[in-house]
Amino acid sequence: MVSRIEAALFAALLLFVVIALTSQAIERSKKEGAGGEHKKVEIHDATLREVNASGLLDEYHSRRAVLVADTWRFDAMKMHNSQIRSLQARKARQEKEKIFLEGNVTLHRLDGSVYRADKVRYDEKRRILDSIGPFTGRKGESYVRGTDFHYELGPRRTEAKKVFAHYLMEKKPDDNRSR
Repeated sequence: MVSRIEAALFAALLLFVVIALTSQAIERSKKEGAGGEHKKVEIHDATLREVNASGLLDEYHSRRAVLVADTWRFDAMKMHNSQIRSLQARKARQEKEKIFLEGNVTLHRLDGSVYRADKVRYDEKRRILDSIGPFTGRKGESYVRGTDFHYELGPRRTEAKKVFAHYLMEKKPDDNRSR
């Protein structure tokens, strides 16, 4: 049989365990409140379409989108609009009117050219893409490699700093034409 003393000791031990667990949870919530991140929204398989009276402006797809404070964070983000066939990255972060893309960033332009970089900044208001660091680009047989890629969507103008290689291979006219 269990004596009254053993039962009282067991009840006291159980009370101490409950108090300890509660205090740990309170401490964790205090730490998160002080400097931790509180998610406002978390969306899986998200699609966002920005439209105005003239039609579709931008369309974004993401496997996971999380709003923390005033910053959206995306996993496996892909976007397109009337000037970009697709822009995709493993991770992206949107702060106000700028989107910071990281990890295998790939830009497919409407003219068929493809640019790749590890980090890219997209200014939505000015409609400008800037790679941060090295990039590669390809269109057909043409190839370019350099750093600090700059692409203005409006006039479709591309610039780069420190271009390491640029190859243009044009097809020669066929000399075996029938006369």
